[in-house]
Amino acid sequence: MNNKTIFSTKSYYDIFYFIVSKGKTTRREIEKETKYSWGTVSTQVCNLMDQGYIVETESFSKGLGRKTYFLTPNRKIAIIGVDLNAIGLSCTVAGLDGSELKCFLIPYYANKPQDVIDLIFNSFDRGFAWANENNLTVFSIGLSCQGGADNESGIFSHFYFVDGWEPVPIKQMLEEKYKKYVYISNDIGPLVGDYIRRFDFTKESTMIVRLVDGIGYGFTELDAYPSMNLVKSDFGHMIMKPNGAPCICGKKGCLEAYSSIRGIMMRAGLSLNDREELFIHSEKYQKYIDEAAELLAVGIINVISGFYVTKIVLTGRMVDFGEKFISKIQDTYNSLKGNIEPDINFTAIPNLSASLGIAIKSAEGKIYDEKL
Repeated sequence: MNNKTIFSTKSYYDIFYFIVSKGKTTRREIEKETKYSWGTVSTQVCNLMDQGYIVETESFSKGLGRKTYFLTPNRKIAIIGVDLNAIGLSCTVAGLDGSELKCFLIPYYANKPQDVIDLIFNSFDRGFAWANENNLTVFSIGLSCQGGADNESGIFSHFYFVDGWEPVPIKQMLEEKYKKYVYISNDIGPLVGDYIRRFDFTKESTMIVRLVDGIGYGFTELDAYPSMNLVKSDFGHMIMKPNGAPCICGKKGCLEAYSSIRGIMMRAGLSLNDREELFIHSEKYQKYIDEAAELLAVGIINVISGFYVTKIVLTGRMVDFGEKFISKIQDTYNSLKGNIEPDINFTAIPNLSASLGIAIKSAEGKIYDEKL
């Protein structure tokens, strides 16, 4: 293999990713599983060790044969992810292998753009403080936002839940303050990544739908869906009822105006600061919850027509409405799906973590970008 291949970005990234995914491995296992040559594996492992990302430990075998040396992520390195959604933030400090070390949940009732920006920085400050207290070096940081956040431009462009929002160069702001590699994204990408890492052992073609004050989705096999981005950003704002209920995006009749927590509460006449009333006494608001489920099924049908999907995972606070809510979506879907194949199973996972997912994504991005 020539030097260009040995020092390629792809092999450096692939070998790093394999080691952190396994948690503990050997050079021979890397060679076997990744199909890279022994020379490429040895060179890139040395590069990763020189950077301090990977450490080598000796086996404690009492045998007389050759000793085995294991490669593991450096346990003294941490990654930090913050997720911003309509009702609060979560900050996760994790190891390079993706293991969660500490998570802070930070509710808020901000009504000014600057308040939200301050909360983002306060959340990272808490993560850095915890890492410092535990003698961990921060490797990279990531921010996921419910709204529009693009890593290439570095702009946090829209956030529907605060009046007067203007585009913010949040990536640059974070880089300038923390002097670390920063990756930003909307919330769905990190959620999909967290799901794949924790649950997708069969590699099914799965659609992940997050149901909170906004609605978003992503697919587990992104490469299989080249047109996904054409509809992704419009999922929650596809028109379900022309001239229907007003939506925070400025249009009327959007899916989010009916099938999000905020939409249900607005239609039920509840205060947005009293969302626990909706969940504690959900039977009082069942007609709104049922309508939300029915329209959500219609929206899902609109999205997956033309895609091959075998499973739909619902996540976010709305799955706390329980089996009756999930069944209503499934039954409505089955009654309307027509010729869409195959039959799809709906399931619910309440605790997918965007903050953990974006922390892991930031580490992957740093490893990939630093060898370009």
